Amino acid sequence: MVKIWEVDFTSFSGATNTALDNIGDQHLTSHTGIQKISTVAGFSFRPGLTWGAGGAANYYDLVAGSNERASWNSNYNPTQKRSFVMWFYSRGIVPEDGATLWGSADDGSLTAENGFITGPSSTYDEDLYYAYNNGSDVSIAENLFLSTGWHCAVATIDRTNGEQRVYVDNSLAFWTNNFSDLPSTSNFKSRLGDFDSSREISMQLGYVATYDHILYPPEVAEIYERFMFDSAAGETPLHVISGFVYDLNNNPAVGNRVYLIRESSNYIEYYTTTNGAGYYEVPISYSGNYTLIGTNSPNLGAGGRAQPLLATAGGITFL
Repeated sequence: MVKIWEVDFTSFSGATNTALDNIGDQHLTSHTGIQKISTVAGFSFRPGLTWGAGGAANYYDLVAGSNERASWNSNYNPTQKRSFVMWFYSRGIVPEDGATLWGSADDGSLTAENGFITGPSSTYDEDLYYAYNNGSDVSIAENLFLSTGWHCAVATIDRTNGEQRVYVDNSLAFWTNNFSDLPSTSNFKSRLGDFDSSREISMQLGYVATYDHILYPPEVAEIYERFMFDSAAGETPLHVISGFVYDLNNNPAVGNRVYLIRESSNYIEYYTTTNGAGYYEVPISYSGNYTLIGTNSPNLGAGGRAQPLLATAGGITFL
């Protein structure tokens, strides 16, 4: 999953509240009302930001190059495909209608014409909406802002096929395949937060990212579960695999290596060595397909045995 823009709000410009684009090494332009907080609600170690509702426009402008990569509606070359991921915390405070969480618009607009916004009127301001095609919008999560809690909003825009999909908390909430529904390519202003002081939202923000391809349901699920792992439970892994390794004579294999390989990236997620009893423990932090490899060779895979497995929130399935 190639990211072209990411801010997890763990890096700031000195003592200020200006966050850093972790991929592009550029800062966002911060405006008043955004406060850096050491840990965000419900999390033991994830830093974040808090948006107030104090009668002032509180936002980050996506500028200095990041605008091209984080914008909802311009500079889609060369792939003509983008995916947008946003983790935010509802503080149980009903926002003002038409408030922007993250989106793009023409200059002078009071709310995002493309992106994640609150309901367009006071009747629906407690709902999360998705705006597309210069102001057309649809409710994607009713009454979301009436209670506290973390939420993950994901939007995928495929200009080659005219398709848009929106997910809320790992569930498909909206789908269209009409080219006429695609966001405008003329809007140039892209922001995280308010476009206007009369359209505010009270929330906490933990993470935003733009991908250069379409995220499909398995990737959306992985992003969802990976972030939720970083919770008040601390760094407790999703699962732990344990067992014993024996040699051909049924004696404990001491000092053998055990690897956990993530199939999607062919990356070594974790490795350990067996103890004096041949025992090992391998933590699995995130859901996905893996291969567990045990070997007595210093070279991975040489003379070893491999066991594929699938890890989900509900358990481990050996394949």
